[in-house]
Amino acid sequence: MKRMRRSGNKATDETVNDAALPEEEEAARDVYEKLRGSVKKDGRNLKLWETIYGLAADIEAMEPWMEYHIYTPIMLELRVHGEKMAASFETSPFSRSGKKIVLYHGEKGLCDFDVLSVRDPIVPREFVMYDRDAYLLCWGDRTEVPEENRQILKELGRSFRGTGRWIYFTSAASRTIPRTLRDDEAEVVMEALVELRTALRDQLKKSILVQYDAGYCLARYYDENQKRMVTGPVEYREPEMIFRSYDFNDEVMARRIKRARQNDQVVDFDFFYNGWSPMDYIDEKGNIGNWQFALALDETSGRLNIMVPVEAGVSTGEMAFLMLHDYVLEHGRMKELIVRNAEVYAALESVCRKVGIPLELDTMPQVDRILNEIRSDV
Repeated sequence: MKRMRRSGNKATDETVNDAALPEEEEAARDVYEKLRGSVKKDGRNLKLWETIYGLAADIEAMEPWMEYHIYTPIMLELRVHGEKMAASFETSPFSRSGKKIVLYHGEKGLCDFDVLSVRDPIVPREFVMYDRDAYLLCWGDRTEVPEENRQILKELGRSFRGTGRWIYFTSAASRTIPRTLRDDEAEVVMEALVELRTALRDQLKKSILVQYDAGYCLARYYDENQKRMVTGPVEYREPEMIFRSYDFNDEVMARRIKRARQNDQVVDFDFFYNGWSPMDYIDEKGNIGNWQFALALDETSGRLNIMVPVEAGVSTGEMAFLMLHDYVLEHGRMKELIVRNAEVYAALESVCRKVGIPLELDTMPQVDRILNEIRSDV
């Protein structure tokens, strides 16, 4: 399978300290314990939200977007919540100010970061942003703040002055519409921000070499020898994106595809999100579903031969597998099939090799033009 490579253009090495500030060692645990039992209003722990807004302001004051390596995240180990996260300072096409901190969850989150951090990703950024699992801290205009987050700010008596200065927090989960954090998620974000703030403060006070070109990144982690949290460089391992491959052994299906009439079509298979759910589907965690759509474009005629929603229980790879069979039986065997999603490529590689259909991983400017027209009409 063809691999998408990260750009080799690295910034110069930075210096940071590997020793935590003593007063910050148990900061996350201490703050978390103080918040237990806090008075809630309308189901919200306002003390918790006041805390995370304060942490966000502290980090903003350090201006990390100007200093830190955007192609390598800061790794964070959360001792209270038992989770590993990767913090990234990014710019966002969904926010006018463009300023954002993203906290990615575990190995899946690192894969999402890896695709987004490539300078010229094959997969559209909009698709990955709707398909990733992460917590987002955004700086935008007042009109960008979600209504639920606006109510929290009103209860806290907080407001912000200036364009791109309004802070809001959202939770992004695969195949769902981004929404305001629940309180249990805000607790995880609070601990992550405490550790992130500490890592940044350590970097400003001390100096230790972080060799990005040698594959290292800044991290905040628990040192078993010192029995405490420390800040320092760790080896950064770019995540391997593993997708299900389909061992194609259905000889009946293979014969059907091979017997189908041959044509001269170059066909694009793609998947996209529109940021809405026509059925208002809500999952067990209260997330509103974000319908994924599949399309097949005949590049020769410019005609969309397939555009259908993907059912919630069907993976992207499974849908691509089914689409190939149905498309060939209805429209004939294509001269070439083009995809740009690694999961789709993995799903179709075996079957295309078996039935003799050339499969390529490439960009799709024609599809992007159509998707932009669709989004502008929604």
